[in-house]
Amino acid sequence: MDKPRYLNTSAAAQYMGVSRATFWRWNQHEPLPSVVIMGKVLYDTHDLDMYASNHKVRV
Repeated sequence: MDKPRYLNTSAAAQYMGVSRATFWRWNQHEPLPSVVIMGKVLYDTHDLDMYASNHKVRV
């Protein structure tokens, strides 16, 4: 089964290997690209991978 491309905040933090608090701090410091679908903020895994690569975060 394929991994979902868009993740909610909790799943995105888990995907990045950090706590929700750390993910939130990253997002406050340098907003991560996100989309809002039906009132939910979602993060594209491709954008998260790019962020990790640019910031030397191991995913």
